[in-house]
Amino acid sequence: MVRKNGYLKLHPINFGISWGIVAGICVFLTVLISLLELMPEYSKWATEILEIVYGSFGYRQGFLGLILGPVYAFVEVFIISFLFAIIYNKLTIGK
Repeated sequence: MVRKNGYLKLHPINFGISWGIVAGICVFLTVLISLLELMPEYSKWATEILEIVYGSFGYRQGFLGLILGPVYAFVEVFIISFLFAIIYNKLTIGK
């Protein structure tokens, strides 16, 4: 949808859901690669970062992490991208 001033309007919920799904898939694949030990150099530091970020919410490496990690990533990125879309729409109204 194009506005009168030529800027595209973002739909915050759709924007949040789409980026949340992308983030969830990325975290799922990262944890899966780590569990299968396909790329040990990559998976070691990537899962350490996930434990630092989501450890306070109960995230641990393993099967539970394969379920909880993508859920936490989806929720976090949904909120951030939802707010981004709202701010973007508000800022482009006056231009």
